[in-house]
Amino acid sequence: QSEGNTDPMDAWIALLDELLREVPQFPSEEIEMRVAAAMLSAICVRQPGHPDGARWAERALELTRLHPDPNLRAITAFNWYLYHFEMGEFAKAGPVADEMRAVMAARDVAPVVALHASMTVAMHECAFALPSYRRTVTDMLELRRTGGIVDAAKHVLLLMGLFSALSDGDMESVDNWLRETDRDVLVLGPGYGSWRDMAVVRAALIRGDLETASALQPEMLRLTLTAGSPFHGAVALLTSGLPT
Repeated sequence: QSEGNTDPMDAWIALLDELLREVPQFPSEEIEMRVAAAMLSAICVRQPGHPDGARWAERALELTRLHPDPNLRAITAFNWYLYHFEMGEFAKAGPVADEMRAVMAARDVAPVVALHASMTVAMHECAFALPSYRRTVTDMLELRRTGGIVDAAKHVLLLMGLFSALSDGDMESVDNWLRETDRDVLVLGPGYGSWRDMAVVRAALIRGDLETASALQPEMLRLTLTAGSPFHGAVALLTSGLPT
């Protein structure tokens, strides 16, 4: 998922559905938690309309909240938020963002856990146009640098910050954070690459640079199709049709 290559997930989702019809009980709660967290992630990026999506989301969050691994809890919280955001259930998604904000602020939290928690916070700030996005992104990028953290959460954080800044008209932050993404553009998978291209296209349109926007749109859409996420594709199509 972190590379944005999601097509194979359809077969794995179908296989798990089949296996659970044959053997509906898990051998342990630990295994159920791992499966639920993975299934929620797959549903978010590939099949948000899955008939059992809400059940998997509830179970994943319930079980990971009881688990001692704070990274797993933070990553599952992000997928929980994303799932309910995709379903238009914003009120249900919101409380987990507050929970992750508290994790970020805890004095004894490990830097990598704070970074994972910040993904949900940054997405919530983007969704609700909260000006606190600047501090969230800036503080977490600095924490990543000083802590020597190498993690894909950086890209999620940056992308959420970019779309917040674009909506806010803060082009200085847009330029700074796009430069951050430039460092990894050659190693990003199609999912992250196309989200970055969307940010560049939107920035060009805001500035009236139709030539740059038009030139980049085909590659943006190609990467989006390769990534294979329905939600991702819808945002890309909206970006392509932005008024000039």
